[in-house]
Amino acid sequence: MKKILLALTAVVLLFGACKKTDDNNNNNTGITVKKEQWALAINYTATWCGYCGSWGAPLIKETGALPRVVAITPHASNDPMYNATFYSQFNAERATGGGIPSFWVNDTKTGQGDTKSAAQTATSLMPSAALGMEATRNGAVYNVKVKAEWYTAGTGEYYLSVFLLESGIDGSASAGQYKQSGTSDPAYTHSFVFRTCATSSLYGDMIASSPAAAYTVEKEYAINILPDWQKTVYPVAILWKYDPTSAKPNYKFVNAIKL
Repeated sequence: MKKILLALTAVVLLFGACKKTDDNNNNNTGITVKKEQWALAINYTATWCGYCGSWGAPLIKETGALPRVVAITPHASNDPMYNATFYSQFNAERATGGGIPSFWVNDTKTGQGDTKSAAQTATSLMPSAALGMEATRNGAVYNVKVKAEWYTAGTGEYYLSVFLLESGIDGSASAGQYKQSGTSDPAYTHSFVFRTCATSSLYGDMIASSPAAAYTVEKEYAINILPDWQKTVYPVAILWKYDPTSAKPNYKFVNAIKL
């Protein structure tokens, strides 16, 4: 009789454990999501652009060094770091305005004097949703897991992007085609260079539709690293809300994270 009771107790405990996992919206892998607001800073740049080297690069480096800021530098055409497909997708939503360097913070085009302060202000807000990320590099492949969590109910469609960026690329006078015009720094390096996206669309996969508060979802990606990406390559993730009825950008920034 005692053995039967023990067996029944084990079955009840097992069923209860499975049910608890199911109640956690689909996922329980241990990825930590901190309730923090990050900012996105984009600087369109190019090696041949003198202003990009003289004041654009210092500004994005200062902005990208702020706590909880993901900085990205898409490089324009006639530059060895140019990615035509994704550059055009960046520019279609957040236009340069016809010249570079050109800056955006979240969903607002910013000028030389207000980019850094706009990023600082953005990180002081309370997030409606946030991201957690784990990543491991295995040779020429980055395996990235991202978890999104909502703190307030959302409406509409939400998309998740995962990018690989690279920093530390030699841009000094001896760097050949990578030499940055306009800089006075003899040891100049390119930072936050956009390399690739985990999906064919810059704005990634739709991961939620009108999510409830406390909803969580996870995605996993394997991203190839090309042989000429030799310096510091790292992943960032960005959560967007798609709003086709608004003025561009239609993909509104929600939150981001980097390791």
